[in-house]
This record gives sequence, C-alpha cells and structure tokens, in this order.
Amino acid sequence: MIFSEFLERVINDGIEAAKADYSKPEDDARLKGSIAGFEMCRNKTPNEIYHLFLNAQKEIGDWWMKGAISEVEQYWYLNCKMAEIEWVANVISAILISQGERPIVIPTARGHLKAAEILGVYNGKL
Repeated sequence: MIFSEFLERVINDGIEAAKADYSKPEDDARLKGSIAGFEMCRNKTPNEIYHLFLNAQKEIGDWWMKGAISEVEQYWYLNCKMAEIEWVANVISAILISQGERPIVIPTARGHLKAAEILGVYNGKL
C-alpha cells in the first residue's frame, strides 16, 4: 500500500467515525471541527501534517489567550479539529516508526492498532 492510499483510508475512516460519534444536533460544532481537521490532512505529506498539527495547537492557544471561553461552539470546533489532525499524525507516526523514520508524534497503542488494521494485519479484535 502506498502512503497516499494509507492516508486516504485514515481520513475516510476517521470521518465515518466522527459522523457516528457526533450524530446529535448538539454535536454540530464537534462534527464540523472533526471533518475540517481530517480534510486538512488530505493529500499532505507527514511534514505538512506535522505543521498542520502545530498550527492547530497555536490556533487553540491564541483563542484561549483572547479569553473567548464563553464561545462554546468555537471551543468544540477548534478542539475537535486539532484532535483529528493529531489522530492522523498518530496513525501515520506508527507507520513511520515501523519504517525506521522519525514520527510526527509519539504514536499511541490505538494508533498502532489502526495502522495495523488498515494494512490488514489486525482485525480490530483483541
């Protein structure tokens, strides 16, 4: 499997999971932020995803510094966007490490499991 196919699967699976997780009307900002985060990663290199993640973290920090805590919808939008960029970085990092490359972030066990699932070496059951 080539990187672009792998990345596409991470993104598409993530969007489907977000739609399932955030299906209630009150979750609209979470869903929109999640989808935005995933879409931002589409067709990007690992280095570009790294910079997307840094920029998303900075955006949240800047938002907090403005003191806009009462803007609940914006809070959820920004946090979910960043979280999904981080998820993509997590799964991609599992692959990078397995190839002896430097990761974007330190991958979690779930990141490794998702990478293995996409590659067809894990069926999703423990």
